[in-house]
This record gives sequence, structure tokens and C-alpha cells, in this order.
Amino acid sequence: MNLCIVCKSPITRSSSNERFCSRTCYLAFPPLIESARFWSRVDKTESCWVWRGKKNVRGYGQFWAAAQRLELAHRTAWRLIRGPIPVGKLALHKCDNPGCVRPDHIFLGTDLDNSADCRAKGRSRSGVGERNGRARLTDAQVEEIRRAYIPGSTRMVDIAREFGISNSHVSQLVNNRQRRLVQEIGSSSGILSFGC
Repeated sequence: MNLCIVCKSPITRSSSNERFCSRTCYLAFPPLIESARFWSRVDKTESCWVWRGKKNVRGYGQFWAAAQRLELAHRTAWRLIRGPIPVGKLALHKCDNPGCVRPDHIFLGTDLDNSADCRAKGRSRSGVGERNGRARLTDAQVEEIRRAYIPGSTRMVDIAREFGISNSHVSQLVNNRQRRLVQEIGSSSGILSFGC
């Protein structure tokens, strides 16, 4: 009969892991077990090492660490191989695969480094004009609204009704308080990025 490696009591249940008598003992033996549990959930391919465990909505792996907290899998991979991640640093992917946990595909950086990496790889979402995911109007519609408004002869309320927007939205557009960069987007090289 096998004995539990933590409490030395007999293992009475049959399982694929016959080193522990209970989940309590399993979790009480974190240093070696955490690493073994983590790497058992990884498919090592020639390029990325893909996390097969739980993932969040953005595709990043999640791992229940020995410290009894949920941790992003690529951060756990860094910690297990290279040590703790300093406060204020992020674990960034060279390969842009959120499910990858291969240590040599991960590097440390700041929020600013992450944004710069995002822009350099063409993954940034511009917050300007119709390229903003929350935009209700296309750039062409904004220009049409600006051309349609003639002070004294066109009412903003009529334009708002036609385009399904509020009067204040029309006012902000015709007075260039919103979308002031619409004409400059084509000539500008600056890209605003949000949430890379």
C-alpha cells in the first residue's frame, strides 16, 4: 500500500496521482507540486508552449498558485523559472499569443513598454474617429453633419433626429469639440492606443 508523502497515512482511494491521501495534503506540499501541476497543463510545441488549463476571456491562462491565489499562467511560468516579478512590472509576450507560457517568449516591462510594443506590432486600437470601437458615426457622417449645419437656417435638433444622436452631440461636432482630428488622421502619424 502507498503512503502519503506529506502525512504518511495510507492512500485508500485510487487516483492518477497516488502520492497524496487527500486534497489537503496535496495543497500542503506546494513547492514541488506547484511546478508539477503547472507544467502538466502545458503543451510544448516547437514555437509556443500553450496553456491547456483555464483561460480568461482575453485568452490568458489562469493558474491557482500555491499561495492560494489565481495568477496569470505566463506570470507563473516566469516566476517558476526566473523568480519573482518585481512590483510595477508586467510579463509581456514576444509572440503575442496570450496562451503562451514559454519562458523565452516572455519578457518584463512596464505599462509604457506594453503600449509601445502594442503599437510597434500594429495591435493598437486607435481612439480617434470611426476607428474608436464606441464611435456611433463614421468620419463621412461627421463631415456631412458639419456641412449640413448652417447657423440660422438649419436646426441642430433636425440633424440630431436624422442621424439618431443627441442635440449636444451635434453641437460638439459642429463646434469641433469632438472629432477635431478627423481631417488630420490621414496626415498624422500619431496613434492613440487603449488597452493593448
